[in-house]
Amino acid sequence: MGPNGSGTTTTIRIALGILRPDAGTVRLLDGLPAAEGVAQGWLPPRHRGLLRKEKVSNVLRFLGRLRGLSKTVIFSTHVLSDVEEMCERVALIADSRLILFGDLAEIRRSRGANDVVVEAPSRPDDLPAAQTHAGRAGLVEYRFSDDLTPEMILSSYASSGIVLSRFEQVLPSLNEIFIEEVSNVRQNS
Repeated sequence: MGPNGSGTTTTIRIALGILRPDAGTVRLLDGLPAAEGVAQGWLPPRHRGLLRKEKVSNVLRFLGRLRGLSKTVIFSTHVLSDVEEMCERVALIADSRLILFGDLAEIRRSRGANDVVVEAPSRPDDLPAAQTHAGRAGLVEYRFSDDLTPEMILSSYASSGIVLSRFEQVLPSLNEIFIEEVSNVRQNS
């Protein structure tokens, strides 16, 4: 994944043998060189273009079957919620450089929680505004800051006598990580 113009599609085309690199190499599957046999196993030549003509639901079923067979699936999309749902490992390319690669769950854990989700019948008056969740009455999300820690949120509810049915620290979404990483690359360029 990567922002428009970052080189993601070009990298995949090189890995599939559709394009030749101007310089350098592309490696797949824990360092194996991108070889035509490996890449063609992902999408055989006679099926090129198949996914473009299919409904999204059929493509997702196809990819799910491949994953169920323990096959490696290269999945490129701008819909990061799909990546979170379907992928175990991710690669983020920005400005033609690999800036993030690894196990998605580990990447999210390494960033630490930055939000807390609270479910309760009401909210204390002394807390700043929180993001409410549509469709779930009483469910709100607070973003941590120097002025608002999980302990302060919990203490505020307790001192207000509000009983919580849920208090959960939330790891950052892939979208939040994506924005942060791409912003850092662009600021340092």
